[in-house]
Amino acid sequence: MTTLTYLSFPPLPVVSVEPTLCASHCHLSRQRLIQFTNTRPAAFPEAPPPKPNRHQDDGPPPNNVEEYTKEFVCYGNGNAYLLNPTDHGFPATFDVGCNDKYGGVGLTKGARIVEGPTGPAIAITVDTKKTAFHNDWQFVNEKMTQMGVQNDPVEATALLRGLKAVVFYSGLPQGEQMKRTITIGSVSRQQVRDVTFKDDKGATKRLTDYLRQQYKTTVNGNQFVVLDKYEGNAYSPDCLRIAPNQRVKSENIQPVNIEKLIRESASLPAKRLAETGTLAKCLAAGKANAEQARRGITVETAAPMLQHLQVDARQLAPVALGTGNGNVSANGPWRQGKIAQAPHADFKKWTMLHINNGGDPENLGETTARALVTYARNIGYNIQMALNVIHVRTESNQEAQMDQIFAHEKANGSTFIFCIAHARIKNHEYQYNHSDLLKAMELKHDVVTQQITSQVAQKVAHQSNTGTNVCLKFIEKLGGQNHYIARTTTDLPAWVTAKATMICGLQMQHPSALSGKEREANTMPSRPVAIGWSVNAVRGASDNGKDKIDQQIEKESTHFSSDWSFAMPKDYKDGEQYRASYKEAVLTMLRTYKEKRGCVPMRIVLFRGGVPEGDYDKIRGEEVPIWQAAFKQLNAAYSPSFIVISVNDAHSDRFYQQNIPGNEKAPKQNLPSGTVIDSGVTNPNLPMAYVQSHVPLQGTAKVPSIVVQHCHLEPSHKLVVTMDDVIRMTYALAFSHGVCNTPTAVPTPLYIARESMKRANELFNFWNKRSGGNWTIDDIKQKFTMNPTVHVNCHGLRINA
Repeated sequence: MTTLTYLSFPPLPVVSVEPTLCASHCHLSRQRLIQFTNTRPAAFPEAPPPKPNRHQDDGPPPNNVEEYTKEFVCYGNGNAYLLNPTDHGFPATFDVGCNDKYGGVGLTKGARIVEGPTGPAIAITVDTKKTAFHNDWQFVNEKMTQMGVQNDPVEATALLRGLKAVVFYSGLPQGEQMKRTITIGSVSRQQVRDVTFKDDKGATKRLTDYLRQQYKTTVNGNQFVVLDKYEGNAYSPDCLRIAPNQRVKSENIQPVNIEKLIRESASLPAKRLAETGTLAKCLAAGKANAEQARRGITVETAAPMLQHLQVDARQLAPVALGTGNGNVSANGPWRQGKIAQAPHADFKKWTMLHINNGGDPENLGETTARALVTYARNIGYNIQMALNVIHVRTESNQEAQMDQIFAHEKANGSTFIFCIAHARIKNHEYQYNHSDLLKAMELKHDVVTQQITSQVAQKVAHQSNTGTNVCLKFIEKLGGQNHYIARTTTDLPAWVTAKATMICGLQMQHPSALSGKEREANTMPSRPVAIGWSVNAVRGASDNGKDKIDQQIEKESTHFSSDWSFAMPKDYKDGEQYRASYKEAVLTMLRTYKEKRGCVPMRIVLFRGGVPEGDYDKIRGEEVPIWQAAFKQLNAAYSPSFIVISVNDAHSDRFYQQNIPGNEKAPKQNLPSGTVIDSGVTNPNLPMAYVQSHVPLQGTAKVPSIVVQHCHLEPSHKLVVTMDDVIRMTYALAFSHGVCNTPTAVPTPLYIARESMKRANELFNFWNKRSGGNWTIDDIKQKFTMNPTVHVNCHGLRINA
């Protein structure tokens, strides 16, 4: 039994059902998925989006904050945070592992149409949200000291870049101290005492003297200068205070604290369910008040404030996985054993590159390389010791340094470069983000790369699990297959692993929308659309060919390569270029499949990620026609069966067991892998289900929803597809990741597409910094997308594994 926490606003139908237990009962329609309708949810009155607030004694509150009630405020995206969590049984903050940040307790919510026990109804889903914030109004010099980077401008730049800071002159009278808000761009190596500038009369002035004379403010001249991101003005850290209500991003926190923050932010199901109930009551949704009346919301006072909707669930049969030791049955994690097949890529010559800027053992490159050879041989992949082990320190001109190394190693025959770098070098910028730079070198020289931190490398020699996982990753990168979905998997339709079935994933990231004036002026957007995709076509595979056997086709049916591209945004020049780039990506997928698998796909399944419920019409009305146009461009008579499935894990729905074993760890408290919820809380107007495949190691799992957005079954194919088929296929494909021995939260083709989308963004970031923000879509496509005739080593592989 599972329960889903809902909050319902009368007079709309209240969702309620008596507890029942029917774990094996199935409410799925087994009719063919050909046509369906979409009913839009009823609209709630819109509320203006106030900013969050946090009352503190050490500084003024932010301006323009509107409170819905005395208990909470909201961001524009619908996430609300309690102003006084201690009044509701929460600690004032949760420990985020560092003194310059605090933890905020909040709530996210969403409106949903649900099937309901007595008919369709509208409900509000609510879920807790814990987020770290930067301390409001803290002086930048104090923040740098607490982070331990006051003497390291490079590290300080990486942690402070992008934060908003208020210019504050303490020597001025109260009320005149705050002057403006800036965005921190970098921390210079120049000290405040050495900064000079020319005034309006051309006279040279020292910054410290100017601040003392003009603003009656004395600063510490031994500190490093903070530079404004957009205007390049120099400021003393003594004159900058962190603007309030800024949530912490991953780049603003040191790697040593990231794991602790994630752990502290995660609540186990038993605790989270109680927290959700407490937060929902803070909304006072079941009580009439003047604010609701002003917004046109009426509430039946007799209605409960919070209801747990209890629905039936069922668990799918295990997935059969083929490995080098035979088939393994898995419902959750499994033991790997030998790999299914070695890489098609040549791994006889490879290079170990250790970038050591101090602190790492000098022999770390050699010991890691030898350990990886041993681990790889243990799982059935016989590789040789690295052709070359290189030790370098990062130079001021990183690009020239890496360019020379890559060119030299490729000339010596290396087809794979394994890089070890300290977390600080890997994640933070010197001239460039080093990780982005390596990815750019990978494409420029057509050499596959892999990178780990020196902290992970030091574990490799002593922890077999870590070493084996690293091996599994580079095996997948080079075209090998650690395991595959076996056809003996119960209830898996035969056509999924049959010849000429193309399975792919696709996800995009769009930049901020252009304004009306920008659209009229054809203003260049800040960045392009990043398109990432995957397709079950890997170099070395071919469905046709005399040497092919049926088992090989079975293996390759769930083996994926990755790729990416770029497009101008939809709102740029009426979207003409966007549609052309999208169709170009579709054509690339189709051609890659034909080239690598040796046949034209007759059945195509697309897992589309990043699609909120409000964009369903865009998938059907805009994207499906682009695919159909691509089919016709290849051949006017080409009409494959085509199924589009959207996968959404960015919702606010949470499911819980009816009787949560509160004393157990996360895997036991959460729903088991293979749990399916397809009635009660699903939209009755859509072919929809919730499918949980992953096993969370901490916190509470968010179960992705799947919706069949389009289903064209070519009559000549005599193909019948049921919702059960879609559910089973989605679950099975979560076991194809290959890099770890546990299923992923979303199907592998979509997981890989997301990583490809990130790769596109990283490559653009590198080029955008290198070019000073001057880019064209043709330029970045030429430099940072794969060309099969140029990238003969990288194309057709999953190089972003």
